[in-house]
Amino acid sequence: MGKLSKFFFFCFLLFIAAEILLRGILAFRVGPDVLYYGTSFYKKEAITKTERYKKQLLKTVKTNDSVKRHENKKGKYSKYYPNQIRFDRNEKERFKVRINTKGFRGEDYNIKKSSGVLRIINLGASSTFGYGDKDNETYPYYLEQFMNENKIYKSQKITVEVINLGIPHLTSEEVQNLFIEEAIPLNPDVVTYYGGLSDAHETFRSHARRKIPEGFKHNLKRLLTVEMLLHVYRDKTKYSKNDYNDHVEGKERNFINNLSNINKACKIRNIKFYVITQQVKSYMFNDEDIKNISYEKEIEIVRQKFKEMEINTFERDLLSHSVLMEKVKIWADINHVSIIDGIKALDDHRDLLTSYVHLSPEGNYILAKTIADRILQDFELLPRN
Repeated sequence: MGKLSKFFFFCFLLFIAAEILLRGILAFRVGPDVLYYGTSFYKKEAITKTERYKKQLLKTVKTNDSVKRHENKKGKYSKYYPNQIRFDRNEKERFKVRINTKGFRGEDYNIKKSSGVLRIINLGASSTFGYGDKDNETYPYYLEQFMNENKIYKSQKITVEVINLGIPHLTSEEVQNLFIEEAIPLNPDVVTYYGGLSDAHETFRSHARRKIPEGFKHNLKRLLTVEMLLHVYRDKTKYSKNDYNDHVEGKERNFINNLSNINKACKIRNIKFYVITQQVKSYMFNDEDIKNISYEKEIEIVRQKFKEMEINTFERDLLSHSVLMEKVKIWADINHVSIIDGIKALDDHRDLLTSYVHLSPEGNYILAKTIADRILQDFELLPRN
């Protein structure tokens, strides 16, 4: 074996050792099913309900990425396995997240809508799912409470049912596919979409993978080491104007096209569709300072910085996100689609963003109240057959 062959063989062994070590660490922190990540055994281990497995999960150390994994592939989107055990964490504690019998967050629901039920579907990614929030702290949960407080609904004995179909990381294209497969059969009366950052957040990982053959790309997704290295690369990377222009090219067109498809499907079925603008930040300011910095003001500051120097991933994503939000408002106005201004509702409360996009329970409460007020202000919705 030549020197070059020995070198590559050594690198291969080092990579395998790193993969095994990483899986071992995450298995201890998240749960034993991580050991089978990327294999056909992952599903079986992930959905087990044995007491032994539950005890193992309860003994895990601090982590918040248990909810980030959803490997139940459904064609052009993914969700959780039914009744899957998942955990999340806020600043104070670690808690269990309820995944229902359909593989989504929240209480169980029937496909067939009961008589006298007004059904609202919330579409989106992690902000809709509710990263860092307990089951009774997400905006879909609060929305259901607000809607059921309506006096007219109470007098007519109408029950409002809000179903959270938010799945972390999904882009608008994946949400569109999920909507067709999962939401339409539920015969909803109202559908909302809260998102945009997943489309804006097309990192080096996704950009590089476009040039990789599909078969090899699929296998890359099975390697935790590759995923970890690409995340590190993303967080350390700086972007020039050329990088940014390449990054945003075509994103707004794809985003609007996906929302258009959802809107068309809703119109055909007489479903009321609302698009909610999404609040985002870039980590340029701390929690205390950002109270006085609006979404538009931060964008202006980042743009000014970009004229003089390179920007980081979060700043790049904020600029990309602002383009999507601007385009969606124009599109909604032209096509008579109802817009709910989530950005404005939270602009005086940006310290309630617990990350670059996720909301605290207080933030979700404000967003849910804004959505409920707008829906009820438009007209008193009644259940469809």
